[in-house]
Amino acid sequence: TNPNVSILVLSQPIKQLSILSSFEKIELVSIDEFYVVQSLKKQGIKNIRISNESLSNLVLKKSKGNALYCKYIIDSISKKIEETELILNNFPAYDSNLESYYTYLLSTLREDEDVCFILCGVDYSLSKQEMEEITGIGDFVTETLQSLSPVLRFSQNFGYSIYHESFKRFLIARLKSKNLNINKKVYNPIIEWYEEKDFFEDNKAYNHLLKLYFEVNDYKSILKTIDFEFISKGLFLGKPLKYISNNI
Repeated sequence: TNPNVSILVLSQPIKQLSILSSFEKIELVSIDEFYVVQSLKKQGIKNIRISNESLSNLVLKKSKGNALYCKYIIDSISKKIEETELILNNFPAYDSNLESYYTYLLSTLREDEDVCFILCGVDYSLSKQEMEEITGIGDFVTETLQSLSPVLRFSQNFGYSIYHESFKRFLIARLKSKNLNINKKVYNPIIEWYEEKDFFEDNKAYNHLLKLYFEVNDYKSILKTIDFEFISKGLFLGKPLKYISNNI
C-alpha cells in the first residue's frame, strides 16, 4: 500500500465530492442489458416481452444503467410478477439521487413513516416485533415492511435494515425540509424503548444505547450509566471485552 494514495468509492453522487478538487474522478461504466438479464434470472423472473420489447431492455431504459435502481425495479417485480407492466409504468424516471423513487415509495405507505425513521436511526437490524414495540402501530408494521421491501435488507436471524445509505440520507433530508426534530422523530423512540429494558441484561441495549445517547448529545445519561462499577459489572455478567471497551 502507498500512504500517498487514497481511493474514495461512492455509489451515489454527493455535493461534498466537489470539495475534493485534487482527486481524479472516475465514473464506473453503466450496467448493460446482459447485467439486467442475469439479475432477472437470479430472481427467477422470465425475460418476457412487453409491447414487442424485452423486459430486460425496458428495465435497462427505466434504470438508465444505474445498478441500484435496476435492483429496486427487479426486486419490486419479483414481489408481484403478474403486475410487471404496471410496476414498470409506475416507477418514476431515474434521477441521480433516487429522490423521485423514494418519494414515490413513501407515497405507497398506508400508515405514517415511523418504521422508516426507526430504521434510519440504527445501523443494525431490527425484527418486526421490535419495530412493533418501538412504534406502537401494530399490524401496520407488516404492511410498511412489505411496501419498503425493495429498499430493505432482510435476515431471518436478525431482521430488517436499510439496504442503501442513500435512502437514509433522503429520509433525513425529508425531515429537515419539514422542520421536524430529527432527535425526537428518529432517535428518541428507540432510546425510550431501550430504557425500558435492563441495560446489562439486554444485549442490544448494552451494545447500542450509549451510542444513541451520544447521537442526541445526551452526555448526562452516558455519565449516569457508566459509573465506577461499569466495567466490573460487565465482566461479572460475562460481557465480551470488545463490547465493554466499545462503550467506554
